[in-house]
Amino acid sequence: MSAMMNSTAPDSKDFFAKLSGDWKGTYTLYMRPTDPVSVSDINAQVKPVALNNYFVMNYDWQHDSRPQEGVFLFAGQQETASFSWGDSFHSVPEPMQCKGTWLDTDSGPKLIFHGSFSVGDGIPEWGWRTEFYAPDKDSFIMEAFVVKPEGAGETRSVLAEMKRVVV
Repeated sequence: MSAMMNSTAPDSKDFFAKLSGDWKGTYTLYMRPTDPVSVSDINAQVKPVALNNYFVMNYDWQHDSRPQEGVFLFAGQQETASFSWGDSFHSVPEPMQCKGTWLDTDSGPKLIFHGSFSVGDGIPEWGWRTEFYAPDKDSFIMEAFVVKPEGAGETRSVLAEMKRVVV
C-alpha cells in the first residue's frame, strides 16, 4: 500500500455521499486469537447531516444473541477525514476520536482512520485502526484492527461486509 498524494486523494465528503443509504451484510467479530469468531447480521445507514457537512453512520449487530449498536460521525475534506465513534460493545463510555487519510491499494482507495484507547493506569495506550472502502457502488467494507503498543503487532477485530439495500 502506498499513501496517495493529496492532489489525487478522493474527496471524503463525496465518498460518504456515495455511501448514503441503507446497507445489510455480515458482521464478524474477532476476539482473542484462540476464541471462535462471532458472526451476525449488520444493518447500517449512512446519511448526510448538518447541511451535508457531516455524515452519520448508524449500525446494529449482535454478539451472543445480545443486540449491539454503534454510530460514526464523519467529517472531512479531500486529503483527510476524522470521526467520532461510539459502539455499545467496543467503546462505552467515551467515544473514540480518530484521524484518517487515504491510501491507494490494489483494491482501490481506502480511508484509513487511527485512534487509541486506554487499557489501564500505567499501561501504554493501544491503537485502533478502522478502514473503509467500497469495491463498487453497491458494496461497502469496514475493517477494524487492534494495534498493540510499542510495535508489538496488530490483530483484526471486526470485518463488516455490506451490500446496498435497493428499495
